[in-house]
Amino acid sequence: MEVTPELLKKYSNGDCSDIEIKAVETWLEVEGGVEDEHQEVIISSDTGSNIWNKIKETKKHIPRHQTKKLKPNKVLAIVASVLILIGITTYLTIINSSITYSTGIGELKTILLKDGTKITLNSATTLKLSNKFNTENRKVTLDGEAFFEVAKDSLHPFTITTMESVTKVLGTKFNLSAYQNENNKLTLKEGKVLFYQKGLHEDMGVILTPKEQIVIKDDKLTKSIVNPEKYSAWVYHQFIFENEPFVSIARKMERKYGISIRIEREDLKKAQYRGTYKKPTLKTLLEDLSFVLKFNYTHNEKEIIIY
Repeated sequence: MEVTPELLKKYSNGDCSDIEIKAVETWLEVEGGVEDEHQEVIISSDTGSNIWNKIKETKKHIPRHQTKKLKPNKVLAIVASVLILIGITTYLTIINSSITYSTGIGELKTILLKDGTKITLNSATTLKLSNKFNTENRKVTLDGEAFFEVAKDSLHPFTITTMESVTKVLGTKFNLSAYQNENNKLTLKEGKVLFYQKGLHEDMGVILTPKEQIVIKDDKLTKSIVNPEKYSAWVYHQFIFENEPFVSIARKMERKYGISIRIEREDLKKAQYRGTYKKPTLKTLLEDLSFVLKFNYTHNEKEIIIY
């Protein structure tokens, strides 16, 4: 029978069957603190391994001549100490672990953090909070795209790290797109932010003001004036295309509708399109785009082929 923390707790509460009692007491009485070769102990993680190592150490301190004469209260004391150890270890694991939020294809999620910051995650996005968030810092990491409404706190700047960039703010609203294999792009709606490339000092960063956008492209920072509503339209289930290349539109459609798009005509990839949509269906977009850009397409459950 497996001797697990759950079984030890059950034993200490007096809820074990005769077979379980025998298994636990045999385990406690193993000479020298080494498990019987036929006895299985579950170790599911590094934390579990550390717990069981501590349990072994506890057993080693039981005098050998007493291992066959353990009184019930002595056994309970040992088990209680083990359970306390398990509880403390579990608690430390919880407080030292970070919190992660994520979205699937076509899913949007809005979260409200303890500091009052509101974040909306776009499709296929992961946001990870520091394990000391709102106690010692306000640090998060982002893979994907999110719209941030950061609560003001002059003593604790809000810091966002992606694969390529670092953003520091005190209190503001902005959109940050940091999908893998795409250029990092931050668009500021309100307030002020400092943006710089990961691995470089913040002194080499750029300060943005409203309606400005910064992009990392070819290992360089490029700043421009844009319409910020366009880049956060997805928060409201909208698309705003302003002379946007079709290849960029196709990527957004893939994330939104969970389908692969293959463009077989090279001339179409850079073709630009203009239009505004609110909660459009995939069929509506395909029909409008194909009419304006003059292409044909085939559509099955998993892939759209454009030619």
